[in-house]
Amino acid sequence: MARDGRDAPTQHPPTKGTKNPKNNEIFGQIETEQRKLAYLTAGSFISFLVEKYGEQKLADLHNSRTLNYKRVYGKEIYELEAEWKSHVFEELHSI
Repeated sequence: MARDGRDAPTQHPPTKGTKNPKNNEIFGQIETEQRKLAYLTAGSFISFLVEKYGEQKLADLHNSRTLNYKRVYGKEIYELEAEWKSHVFEELHSI
């Protein structure tokens, strides 16, 4: 019972696929397999940026806290995404 005499709301643990406030705001909303895929995809993109443009550019982007890709890389994120996808496909075809 709450201090004001009313019944306290029942606390239930989050069910699969629901938002868990203990998790990251974004990743808490998606299923485990999708979360794994998101991490792998993000890792691939970050690795590409470091390989092609260097660690300093990535550090600059991170430190800017604005994620202004155009200012740091001289290209919009959709342009970088297209370069990354081409890079991934080239890597796959060279296997």
